[in-house]
Amino acid sequence: MRFWLDPTDPAARRYDFSEADGSPAAGQMLLGDWNCDGVDTPALYRPSNGVVAYFSEVPGRVSGTATATDDPTGVVDGRASVVRGGDGGCDTVEVEPEA
Repeated sequence: MRFWLDPTDPAARRYDFSEADGSPAAGQMLLGDWNCDGVDTPALYRPSNGVVAYFSEVPGRVSGTATATDDPTGVVDGRASVVRGGDGGCDTVEVEPEA
C-alpha cells in the first residue's frame, strides 16, 4: 500500500501488510475512520476467511508495525466497501457476498 501521511512527504510512503507468518496479506484494503477520531486508517478484508482487520494507526515508517482488531464477518469470498458514519459516527466496512 502506498499513500501520503503528511502533505510534506516528498513521496508516498510504502507499507506491506503481512500475516503473522510473514506471508503477504491477500485481500481488499480500505481506508476509513474506524474509531471516530477524525483520522482515516487502513482496514484489510481477507476474502479467504471473511475477516476484516481494522488498524487503529498507520506506522510512521516502513519497518514499523501496527496492531489490528479482527472482525469476523461470516462472508467468505465477498466484496467489501466503506460505509461512512456521517454526523460524527464511525465508518464501518460492509461485506457482501460476491454475485
